[in-house]
Amino acid sequence: MFFDINNPRSLTQQKDDYLAVPLTKFRDELEVKISALRAAKKSLPLGYFLFEQLVIKHKGVPNTLTLMRLCLFWPLYSNLVAHDNITALFIFTTSISTDLVDGILARGWKNITRFGKVIDPLADKLTTGAVLFGMYGDIPSWIFWSILSIASFLILTSAALLILKAFFNFKKEISANDAGKWKFVFECVGYSLLFLTRFLDPSPWDTYIYYAAIFALITSLPLGIASIIGYIAPGLLPTKF
Repeated sequence: MFFDINNPRSLTQQKDDYLAVPLTKFRDELEVKISALRAAKKSLPLGYFLFEQLVIKHKGVPNTLTLMRLCLFWPLYSNLVAHDNITALFIFTTSISTDLVDGILARGWKNITRFGKVIDPLADKLTTGAVLFGMYGDIPSWIFWSILSIASFLILTSAALLILKAFFNFKKEISANDAGKWKFVFECVGYSLLFLTRFLDPSPWDTYIYYAAIFALITSLPLGIASIIGYIAPGLLPTKF
């Protein structure tokens, strides 16, 4: 079995075992080969040189993918408002895919940076925010305002922690917590199902898929509140979700 479904909190760790750990092994082996060539004063093959510069020295690939996601939020919103659903779905899928890839690369290639820890959650919020506003008419107003309130509070909390860290020598590490990751998953599921309703409308399945989407979005709300608690007082969170 690929995942142990009886231990949901370990899903990220299990995913890393199958995806990130092999990348770490590959990185370590290549670093040894590069070091050996450097010691022997031999020229590096182009692929080795690029890997050394982009992965070992500067750790730029995951952050570059994250910055690309930041640039996609406005085209995503614009196409949703214009009901260009095919283009919007392509952009949304690209954004979610790069979110998965940059996380795996960051952990697998040991490219985790403070910049990435801050900018990656921001890119997630901008992506889901673009869909939230772009699908304003598809979502009940109370869910819309609840999601927006939680996202705004999370952004303000993150900004406050950054200010404390920068100017007052605050020691708390700023990064996404498990509740925030699950919140993002349920939001993405909900938005994906809403995309599907746009393609299926009218259809006998349209109503059922719509209610499934709303259920996923409602499920994300308590997880969003737990994520806020995780930023402010992580000791209050349960050990498992």
